[in-house]
Amino acid sequence: MKIKTRITAFSALCAAALYAGVSAQAQTFKIGVITLLSGPAAESYGTPNINSTKLMVDKINKGEVPAPYASKGIAGMPIELVILDEAAGTDRMLDGVRSLVEKEHVDAILGPIASGNCLAISPIVEQLQKFTILSDCGTPRVFEERAYKYVFRAGAHTTMDGASMAKYLVDSKMLGKSMGAINQDYAYGQDNWSDFKGVLDQLAPGVAVTQTLWPKFGAGQYGAEISALSRQKGELIFSSFWGGDLQAFLMQGAPRGLFRDNKLALLAGAHVMPMMGKRFPEGVVIGERGAIGPLARSTPLSQWFTKEYEQAYKASPDSASAYRIVQSLLGMKLAVEKAAQAKGGAKPTSEEIAKAMEYLQFDTPSGMVKMTLGNGHQAIQDAAVGITKWDDKKNKIVVNNIRYYPAECINPPASMKSADWIKAGLPGVKDCR
Repeated sequence: MKIKTRITAFSALCAAALYAGVSAQAQTFKIGVITLLSGPAAESYGTPNINSTKLMVDKINKGEVPAPYASKGIAGMPIELVILDEAAGTDRMLDGVRSLVEKEHVDAILGPIASGNCLAISPIVEQLQKFTILSDCGTPRVFEERAYKYVFRAGAHTTMDGASMAKYLVDSKMLGKSMGAINQDYAYGQDNWSDFKGVLDQLAPGVAVTQTLWPKFGAGQYGAEISALSRQKGELIFSSFWGGDLQAFLMQGAPRGLFRDNKLALLAGAHVMPMMGKRFPEGVVIGERGAIGPLARSTPLSQWFTKEYEQAYKASPDSASAYRIVQSLLGMKLAVEKAAQAKGGAKPTSEEIAKAMEYLQFDTPSGMVKMTLGNGHQAIQDAAVGITKWDDKKNKIVVNNIRYYPAECINPPASMKSADWIKAGLPGVKDCR
């Protein structure tokens, strides 16, 4: 795989030339990918994200993805990538996004990962009229606060995380009389706690919250918080920590017995399992916003993706970001090809691709993705929750006791916002099996 890199005045912007030895030509499909190339979440989220992107672009360009994605390229056009580091800061990232459109002339944008960055770029790419799929971020606010023409998200938002986690805890009879919580103090952590607590109040109204802790995003040191959580033994501890913050919290809490004396529920924790290995605690109730990574069902497409990723990188694709970028790429491929077919094979515009993407349904390594919310711009998908256990035979931490929840019963209907759905008593959730 040949990669050409160029550093611009915007130091985090780099161009990666056509993969699989494809030379530059007029009819390529150029995608700007926004991901975490640096910072505390680069290892657990950014690296698997860009690894999956490179792998899938190579396989798509060669026509080696299983049906219905087996045709070469996108509408016959080989893919070219331009990669942008979102860890450079919001202002510089937005400058980079404008550069992707106005200087690099990308045909579409994928990313970013962080919820705050998704909220920041969505109005910009809408103004620039560039077809964009938000590949990873979870905040439901993107499509619940305003409508978009060019912006989509091919993965579920976080409301289903809280719904499926609360449902699993109730169904498994793991809740006691009280619980504590620790979440990052920014959009993702705030939205997740609000949703989970709202669902819990509906499904298990007798559970009291003894403390809610809000360390800053990227704090890295959690001694005071661990001490506070340790004072009440036997409680459930809920957290939506992710990336480097989650790794630090687990490594600092384990020696002090925090996860031995209390049950831990992680809304999205599977992505740090590969790099932590045996240091990852057993008995953790864990989700990952979808049937993703170690929670994925065994299907021909998931088996193919796992095999190809492991062969390419000598590691398991357990990170959610590895799966969600694949969802986004496959959805983009189908939408572009649908739009191109409608105009006799000619390269479609952003407006034409966007129209083709609305209400699309497509199979992925993490199951069926249905673009049903946000006027066909926001996906729903099945959720999965399980419990971690060390497997001596596999020599890795795995997830057992997995329960799968159908997308339609742990997401709000298209006619309701997440908060209104929760306040209305979660129609569909209580009967979800």
